[in-house]
Amino acid sequence: MQTPLLIQFLLCPVVLLSLLRVTAPYGRHHQAGWGPALPNRLAWLLMELPALLVITILVLGNSAATSPQAWVPLSFWLIHYGYRSFVFPALMHPSDRTFPALLVVFAIAFNSLNGYNNAEALIVNGRNDASLISLHFVLGTAVFFAGFVLHVFSGLTRIVHGVFAHLLAIVHGVVDCVADVIHGITRCISGVVHGIASGVHGIACCISYCVTRLFSFVRYRAHGIGSRLANALRVFLAAGRKAKNHHRCQYGTRYFLCFHTLTP
Repeated sequence: MQTPLLIQFLLCPVVLLSLLRVTAPYGRHHQAGWGPALPNRLAWLLMELPALLVITILVLGNSAATSPQAWVPLSFWLIHYGYRSFVFPALMHPSDRTFPALLVVFAIAFNSLNGYNNAEALIVNGRNDASLISLHFVLGTAVFFAGFVLHVFSGLTRIVHGVFAHLLAIVHGVVDCVADVIHGITRCISGVVHGIASGVHGIACCISYCVTRLFSFVRYRAHGIGSRLANALRVFLAAGRKAKNHHRCQYGTRYFLCFHTLTP
């Protein structure tokens, strides 16, 4: 067994035991304390790109690249990692620096090693004269395309869900905006009507006050004039009564006009 392949096999239990104790701190599990971080799209592109480039450079640089046993499996690899390197990051929801650069370095190292080992396997297959069409090739091709379709479908489902969520948010915002506008117009109309009603009420109160004061003044003045006339009449009658009594005492008659015979 070649050394790069042995290293990859020995790393498997180490990575497994590490992930049982520590959750990989990226995406929703991001946490501080892992050094500098990168945006998720850039980090995903950087760590998947070596898996796409290393195997392509090694296989196409070898004479076995013309063999179907090499370029057909290579095309499957390029379809998968082309989608993983360019399409999948573009479909991701962008985020701030939530992907530690240390994990990107680990992923670059692993994908480079994985690409090298698979390139060696494809080169060996290309040098053999074995038939391409076999049971394990047919089964492997069916499993690959089934997994790839499911992977793409899950990504599209997430995109459709995100689009509908975005559209619902837009509709909700428009409805809230229209409701706020209608509420504002209603409050404005209510304020105008209330202001007009308050103004009319104020004018009515002013008119009522003025009329009340006017009637009070007229009643007061009329009462004053009547009192004065009654007082004058009472004084006049009292004076007449006094004059009558005085005349009766002086002349023995109850009439004011008396004719007396003067005796010489």
